[in-house]
Amino acid sequence: MAGESTAVGAEAARAALEASASITGGALSVSLKIDSPIVAGVALAAGAVVTLGAFYLRYRWKTENAIRNSLERMNAIGAADPEVINIEEGSIIVKLRCHTPQSVLQFVKDFKEKKVKRRLEEELKKIGFDKELEVTIVNGQEVFQREQELRSLLEPQEDVKVTVEEVSLGEYQSGKSSNKHR
Repeated sequence: MAGESTAVGAEAARAALEASASITGGALSVSLKIDSPIVAGVALAAGAVVTLGAFYLRYRWKTENAIRNSLERMNAIGAADPEVINIEEGSIIVKLRCHTPQSVLQFVKDFKEKKVKRRLEEELKKIGFDKELEVTIVNGQEVFQREQELRSLLEPQEDVKVTVEEVSLGEYQSGKSSNKHR
């Protein structure tokens, strides 16, 4: 009976590990769209409203650094995770790669809590763009599905139980050595 529960537990753990490897084997790419919405009345009254796209074209290097500073985080070995892969013009499209399951979960959590938007606004304000941003995940369905898959794999499973009832140490005797060649 003890052997059966151990075998069942080991099989369940192996299945979870295989599922985890298939889901987390590749990196997840996130496409963020960053834009500054313009209210029609404000645009007409102001005459010359600077959009984020125009600001980016004029201050490309500063804007890219601000985006990297707000989105990238360093992992335990000092590599960016998530990492900004590419930044495109227009409404700014940022290709972001999450290398680990933890960075996927943290990024999605930060996005849902509006921390990503807040960090982007703070960094862009430092370089002179002081307008509210609209931040969306272009491939949101894929990202949120991956988040759910990772959460289900990483959360503790209540129905998996491994018990060990008997451990045999063989001929080992505590504190004694059978060394005859002293």
